[in-house]
Amino acid sequence: MSGLIRFKSLLAPLSRRQITPVMRMSGACPSDAGAPSHLTGGQFRHPVGTPPPHSEISEWVRQKQGDNWSSLGWNEFNQKDDAEQASLSFLLLVTGGLVFVSFCWGYSPKHVQRDWYVREAYLVLREREAAGVEPISRDFIDPDKVWASLPSDEELKEAGVVINI
Repeated sequence: MSGLIRFKSLLAPLSRRQITPVMRMSGACPSDAGAPSHLTGGQFRHPVGTPPPHSEISEWVRQKQGDNWSSLGWNEFNQKDDAEQASLSFLLLVTGGLVFVSFCWGYSPKHVQRDWYVREAYLVLREREAAGVEPISRDFIDPDKVWASLPSDEELKEAGVVINI
């Protein structure tokens, strides 16, 4: 029974005038008051007169600016040289910097996966274990060469090295 009541309440707006969410929030029909002023230009909705030409605006700006030129830091005395040097400097710094950084990044050694030798050692160890061979051969380095490069016991005693076994 409650389902029928809910179903009837769903069909009720179809028989009456549709109520939109805007109407529910504002409490009135939006077309009654017209469009909001912030959407139609606000204070500029009814302009007074025509705007001045571009040349008149530029002349007004020049008059207001006067001798209030502020240097960009390249030339304190000549505005044209200051602007040219600033443009050239920024061109060289930005473009040259991007090219130099890109070149260094592109041709630098890649440091990703630098531990390849550790992975290779593990692979070789696994292969040798699977084949039943010693992990490192005893004859990898000639033992005579190792004994020849080690100091004798007398040389160790003269150097003050004490070996406790």
